[in-house]
Amino acid sequence: MKQFKPDGFGIEINQFQHLLMPEFRRVGREQHLHLPLYGITNTENKLLRLRTIGSYLAQRKLRFRARSPGTLLLVQQLRDFPVGDHDDGPDALQMAMQLMDTLWADRQQQRTRSGVWM
Repeated sequence: MKQFKPDGFGIEINQFQHLLMPEFRRVGREQHLHLPLYGITNTENKLLRLRTIGSYLAQRKLRFRARSPGTLLLVQQLRDFPVGDHDDGPDALQMAMQLMDTLWADRQQQRTRSGVWM
């Protein structure tokens, strides 16, 4: 767990899920883990949000850990989308990508303000 040093940890906070944030904070403190939590509120149509993953897949911009049970489940749900019974994995992937884009843009903006260029 100590090797896990996320730049952000996203939690969907639509409906009741916001109640999970204090629990994640508590466990993070107990584990002495810096856990930068970000609440994600989805207001767009889920089908449209999940379709944005397709261009990343088509361009081979995503990599998946080989032979991981979680990866196998996610890939199967991506293949079954939009007619599959489950889309929680693709939904979580889309939110992770959304958070990644937000954090990257914020970091670039901070570098621009401070005069530091990549």
